[in-house]
Amino acid sequence: MSRIGVTILTGFLGAGKTTLLNNILKQVSENVKKTSSLPKRVSVIENEFAAAVGFENEVLTPQYARLENLYEFGWGCVCCSSSGELIGVLGDIADRNKTAEGEDDLTDHVILESTGLADPAPILNLISQNSGTGIEEEFYVDSIITVVDSKNFISTTVNAMATKPKDTTELAYKNERIAQILTSDIIILNKLDLLDSNTRDTDIDRLQGFIKDYNPTANIIKTSYGEVDASTLFNVRPENELAAEVLNSETQKQHDPSIEHTLVLVDGDVDVEKVKKLVNDMTSKLGDDLLRVKGVLSVPNSEYKMVLQGVNDQLSVTAHQKWGATESKNSRLAFIGKDIRRENLHLQGELEAARIA
Repeated sequence: MSRIGVTILTGFLGAGKTTLLNNILKQVSENVKKTSSLPKRVSVIENEFAAAVGFENEVLTPQYARLENLYEFGWGCVCCSSSGELIGVLGDIADRNKTAEGEDDLTDHVILESTGLADPAPILNLISQNSGTGIEEEFYVDSIITVVDSKNFISTTVNAMATKPKDTTELAYKNERIAQILTSDIIILNKLDLLDSNTRDTDIDRLQGFIKDYNPTANIIKTSYGEVDASTLFNVRPENELAAEVLNSETQKQHDPSIEHTLVLVDGDVDVEKVKKLVNDMTSKLGDDLLRVKGVLSVPNSEYKMVLQGVNDQLSVTAHQKWGATESKNSRLAFIGKDIRRENLHLQGELEAARIA
């Protein structure tokens, strides 16, 4: 039996990984003719920080994910502390295939959406090398795809490193944005619509040049809203290709221990405008130290969950799936940032103040 291909989907916090994943699943589910360029049945593994409180399950579009096996685990990063969980999930998928009653029940591809702080190199090594688990006999890495938030990547990385490109060795902790670029087969320049129209072409040229300095062989795809022809993302590496162990200056480093997460939650409905003000105030206060905000809100007179997503100066609140008939309505926010736990009591108080009694 052929091994199962694994796509490692990575990209810094807020780059648009889940939007791309939804688009991929949509194209797979609509592939009525079952062409060989797309898999027939995909299992999805979520390792976003917010998966621990179910956020990723809320963000994935239900009608596109309904035919997939969805595995979630959170807080720990799959490239280090949660690697054992990944081995367990992959083992479960392999076991399900062995006991499947028919071809339609077989998983023929796995997409792993890693946390935005993950370095894909250790994940590649874990699956490809002889780790003593036998996983490499059942799976192989088909591709590593990195999604880049073009606007934020220019401001946080390209501009910041303009005077010393390619030199991150002096940094004590891992530069996740660079680590993700170094190992990728495909790099998706996303959110191009947010670039200044007056400098858009120049900015794109700078982005591509910067990326090529680090990874000259990567295939670069330019898009907005994660809209990509999914057939270009599969069958990238031959199944029988022997993947050499990946080692580079970033892979050897540890994650910055000051990057933390914190969760706040209240029962019942909240005032959306007050919650948005809460997030905007924290963005102004913490600046670049606040990396990501995700939330699921219950609002008055609506049967739909409202999904909040924030990164830098971008904040959106959109209606998603309906609340379940027996589901307890609550509103919850997860913040990821530098030393963010010290803000927990303040954030909890502000969310309580936004609750509608």
